Amino acid sequence: MSQLQVGKTGLLLLAFVALAGSLYHAVERGYFYLIKPDRPPAAAGMERLRPASSKISLASIRSAQLFGRKAAKAAPPPQQVVVKTRLKLTLNGVIWATRPEDAKAIISGANKRPRAYSVGDTIRQTDARIDSIERGRVVLERGGRLEKLELAVPVLDITRGQKMPTTRFIKAEH
Repeated sequence: MSQLQVGKTGLLLLAFVALAGSLYHAVERGYFYLIKPDRPPAAAGMERLRPASSKISLASIRSAQLFGRKAAKAAPPPQQVVVKTRLKLTLNGVIWATRPEDAKAIISGANKRPRAYSVGDTIRQTDARIDSIERGRVVLERGGRLEKLELAVPVLDITRGQKMPTTRFIKAEH
C-alpha cells in the first residue's frame, strides 16, 4: 500500500514540475506578464512594419505583381495546309492514344500487306515519315510537306454510343 502512495505522490510532483516549466516558458516568451509592461507587445518593434496609410487599396495589391507578370498569349503557329497523299497507301486502322508515342497506325502499301507504324517511323518503300497519328487519319511528312492519309471508312466514336461494326481481323506485321 505504501508503494501506491509513493507512486501517487511522485506522479503529483511530476505534474507540478511540468506545469511550473510550462508557466516559466509562457512568461519568458511573452504570452502573459506577471508585471504590467510599459508598452504592449504588439507595438514593440512593429512601427516600421506598418504602412503610412492604414487603408490598402486593391489597385496597389494588383500593381505589386505578387505572383509575377501574366504571360502574353503566344500567337498560334501558322496552320500548314495538309493535302491528301498521292501515295498508293491504305490506312486500315488507327490505335489512337493521348500520348503520341503510344499511338499506332496500320497501313498497307502496294503489296496489300498491313504493317503497324508509330510516330516517326518511315513507311516501307516510300519516302514518307509518320508525323502524327490522329483519330481517323495519319499525317505524313514527305520532302518538308505534310500529307494526310485517311481511313476509307467513317470514324466511329464509341464514347458517344456508336456501335462498332463487325469486321474480319487483319494480322499486322511490325
